[in-house]
Amino acid sequence: MADDKDKEIKKKMDEMKKLNDQQEKLAKDLMKLAKDNDDIAQKMKTMSDMMNRQHKAAMEVIKNIKG
Repeated sequence: MADDKDKEIKKKMDEMKKLNDQQEKLAKDLMKLAKDNDDIAQKMKTMSDMMNRQHKAAMEVIKNIKG
């Protein structure tokens, strides 16, 4: 009886460890995705800033041509 109980407890603990390992892996994956999203957002901001500078420069050229 006690042996069966011990086996059952060990089985449950093994399941808990497996689930914990999966949870840790998911947490790491989420952290990587968050970092990737931050990198993408930074690149988009840089591109937007560059486009704004281009637009301002183009408007300056048009203004100078007109007069």
